[in-house]
Amino acid sequence: MTPASQQPVRLRPIPVPKPWGGKYLGRWIGSPSGLDDPIGERWEISGLAERPSIIEEPGHPFRGKTLPEWVATDPKSILGSPLPTPSKFPLLLKFIDSNRPLSIQVHPKNPPSGEFPKAESWVILECEPDSVLYLGFKNPMDRNDIRQRTLEGTLPDLLQEIPVHKGDCFFVPPGTVHAIGKGILLAEIQQSSDTTYRLYDWGFTDPQGRSRPIHLEEALACIDTTPWNNDYLLTSTDSENGIERLFEGPPFSVVRYNLDVPPKTSIHSPGRPTLLCAISGSGRIGWGQEELLLRAPASILIPASCPSVYRIGNDPMTLLSFQPTES
Repeated sequence: MTPASQQPVRLRPIPVPKPWGGKYLGRWIGSPSGLDDPIGERWEISGLAERPSIIEEPGHPFRGKTLPEWVATDPKSILGSPLPTPSKFPLLLKFIDSNRPLSIQVHPKNPPSGEFPKAESWVILECEPDSVLYLGFKNPMDRNDIRQRTLEGTLPDLLQEIPVHKGDCFFVPPGTVHAIGKGILLAEIQQSSDTTYRLYDWGFTDPQGRSRPIHLEEALACIDTTPWNNDYLLTSTDSENGIERLFEGPPFSVVRYNLDVPPKTSIHSPGRPTLLCAISGSGRIGWGQEELLLRAPASILIPASCPSVYRIGNDPMTLLSFQPTES
């Protein structure tokens, strides 16, 4: 049997209620009972200390332990060599479902010591006909103008509104002012950081009438003031045999395996961990003499030292694969 540090594992998804949660996730995964707000996010694979994933693979020796606890037992086998800097699990995978626009925000290029920067990539899974993303500025901006428009509450007027379609993929580097619009279900891969500076929150208040804090000075210090770059909308560089290589990092790669991928297709490159997410259908995933069934929506983590992993058979299935590309 494959050693535990080389075995693909299922982790317990973490539903995150949000007042802006939409209609898609509840239908797709079922709404957990006892939550006041709809599900806005579901964290699939997380190494963040404040909300870590729990291993739930039956028979796994670390079942019930957190992902960081497992990684600490054999970091080179799970994360690869050289180890990431900092030596933590480098990526966070989640679904986001928006019933209204999320806050306009920015992530720093140079975060506080001991944290990763926070580049993100979004793959649109469902959306309304008029759904948009807010990505970067329409024109070159002066920081004083950004400050003034933020204080006036007119910051959204400065941003590009990008129409989205099912299947689109976007890359959002640190420093880019952005927001997810309403009516969108997406898969987000990001560097493992939770440092976010909020600029504008659309006048939203909680049931007690309180607004969330704005981080104007911190945001201004790291904002990219240049216009939005259309290259952030990603297109496949290789669609041979149903494999779409949507983005090749740094800091990660994004690959989509479509329904017509032939049997025995390799879906893991040893040397770095792979986060594999089923977004439609179901099928068997194999490695060595072992296999597991993956049914959408579900994700598995494949350690860096796992031998070749492949799809078995030709069951209709669509997979997203994410892999860190730098240490």
